[in-house]
Amino acid sequence: DISGNRIYINDVGQNDFEEINAGVPGGNYGWPTAEGVANDPNFLDPVFAYGHGSSETEGCAITGGAFYDPTVMQFPDGYAEDYFFSDYCNGWI
Repeated sequence: DISGNRIYINDVGQNDFEEINAGVPGGNYGWPTAEGVANDPNFLDPVFAYGHGSSETEGCAITGGAFYDPTVMQFPDGYAEDYFFSDYCNGWI
């Protein structure tokens, strides 16, 4: 649910990945040791990560971000409560 108790943190990566991390108190997301999914119990893996590049599924700078929770639906119901973000370099949402 998006009732105000969920925070996502967009993390512009250094070399390899852009990340969306679930914000939790005291969370260690691996910087500067890891980017993307680390599979290391010392770090919290991102809820989503994408690689650096110029394809339709890659980018270089994750920007913006909002949960879709309108009072009047303008997109299909399946988008309700989804998190939308964009990539600055490749210009996609």
